[in-house]
Amino acid sequence: MRRRGSKKAGARRRGAHTLEASGLQAGRHSRKFCTRAIPKTRKPLIGAARSSMIAKEGPAHARPAVTRRRKRFGRAQTTIRETCMRPEERAPIRVVLADDHELVRSGINALLTSISGVQVIAEAGSGEELLGILQTVRPDIVITDIGMPGIDGYAVCERIRAESPEVRVVVLSADDSIEAVKKAVASGACGYIRKDAAKFELELAVRGVMQTGSYFTSRVTQDLLRPSAPQLHQLLTERQVEVLTMLASGKSAKEIGFELGLSSKTVDAHRANIMERLNLRDNASLIRYAIRNRLVKD
Repeated sequence: MRRRGSKKAGARRRGAHTLEASGLQAGRHSRKFCTRAIPKTRKPLIGAARSSMIAKEGPAHARPAVTRRRKRFGRAQTTIRETCMRPEERAPIRVVLADDHELVRSGINALLTSISGVQVIAEAGSGEELLGILQTVRPDIVITDIGMPGIDGYAVCERIRAESPEVRVVVLSADDSIEAVKKAVASGACGYIRKDAAKFELELAVRGVMQTGSYFTSRVTQDLLRPSAPQLHQLLTERQVEVLTMLASGKSAKEIGFELGLSSKTVDAHRANIMERLNLRDNASLIRYAIRNRLVKD
């Protein structure tokens, strides 16, 4: 006679054996998978290997921090993190300033002195004085005007380029004509700022010239890229330029004819041809054209 519940107890025992067997089998697969997934760790340097590394690269606190980037082109790239030095920690940019107006020179000096890392080491009121200063000091940048008595800014740029090519010249002028800009660049200037520019343009020019070797404001750059107008010698003959210069200086046709050995009618004919070629209508526009092209002083 069987005991009650024996079937249920047997089923429970058989189920327990089945679960245990399946658990052991699952455990074997899980252990096998885990052993494959565990990455191999790099062995730490000990003994002689560690001593040789410290002797070669120094202790850990003295070695620069290295950031390892992801692999590119088959190998890992490493870069050393370098903190940028502040402007006051660098060597100051030495500037020599030249302008024939003392008040303008003082204002520009104050603006340059307010720029961090810039030092004005000398000032000049003429081209001769500027060239004399450059015989004794070697600045990084020379900021000069164009229209100065004696040696003008163009001649100064040419002399500096020939004698001190390492000195960078920035022209600061009120002349806004594209001809003046092109002539300054051809003479050796590596920057051009107009005196009506904003204050921050001066700092941009100083730092831009030191970093890239040149600096021009956006307005000047647009003028340089614009197609240039025909030159005066391409429009007028040499005789017509002489007549135009004398007319702009206030001389009459009779006086011009006497100096050049021409009749007054010939001078009037030259004037008519000049006005036709330059598309001018009266003597006032003729004089303005001569002043703008520096045939006479205003």
